Amino acid sequence: MRRSALFVLAIGALIVSSLQARDVTKVAEASMLVTGSVELNTDGSVHGYTLDHQEKIPSAVVDLIQRNVPTWRFTFSNPPTSMSKETMSLRVVAKNVDEHHTTLSLAAVQLDDAASTPSDHVHSTDQKPVPVFPAFSLKDRISGSVYLLVKVGRDGKVMDIATEQVNLRKEYEQTNMELYRKDLAEAAEKAVRQWTFAVPTTGKSVQAPSWLVRVPVNFHIANGNYDPNSGYDYGSWEIYIPGPRKSVSWLTDKRLLAEAPDATPAGTIHQLDSAPQLAP
Repeated sequence: MRRSALFVLAIGALIVSSLQARDVTKVAEASMLVTGSVELNTDGSVHGYTLDHQEKIPSAVVDLIQRNVPTWRFTFSNPPTSMSKETMSLRVVAKNVDEHHTTLSLAAVQLDDAASTPSDHVHSTDQKPVPVFPAFSLKDRISGSVYLLVKVGRDGKVMDIATEQVNLRKEYEQTNMELYRKDLAEAAEKAVRQWTFAVPTTGKSVQAPSWLVRVPVNFHIANGNYDPNSGYDYGSWEIYIPGPRKSVSWLTDKRLLAEAPDATPAGTIHQLDSAPQLAP
């Protein structure tokens, strides 16, 4: 679920230093994904939390999390009878106010049952065919991340697929950005539509007629050099142009869209089910 928790800092160097080769005025957002775990009391309040590799996370981000996460409250679809532990993914967004001030916010949080096993959720053991970089975007050296929503049937085959969001790594005229987003989305959908997923054999959703999962697909060009703004290194900032959130016509239960698509870490598959949701 998306939650804005603004924190204005006099730390312009935090973002500007990572944008030395770019025109800062054209950068929409910088963000990083922070992972960890959180323990929830039966009333949905936070008992405690831990962050993975906290030493790699900027101190301003750690401070922002410390100020906000302990105050959060979550709702359960099935209230637990004892404390629960969830894995946690947080998307932190930074925006420059001016050359001296930056706003930080906790833009989204995604939870999964820490006690679950791979057999409790939809997962992919063989992600083939691999998405092919589309020629139109490749020619113009456009990198981006596509966030897919996939409906998986009991045979593991894809029943429906849709693109929820596409974030680009460069800014162009609005018309061109729409074309690049469409180009990357079609390439991602074409490949993932052919995947066969491993469906749950244990757990709470084992008898479901189908499952919904989010699949992030990254198309990245580093120009032959290390790109410090890719966000691939844990604790580093990713510089990107966020795309609009798209509606999914075939999804009937819109409550399942409460979470932000881009809170799904790269290389993972996130099943939408009965995970705790951040209370408004």
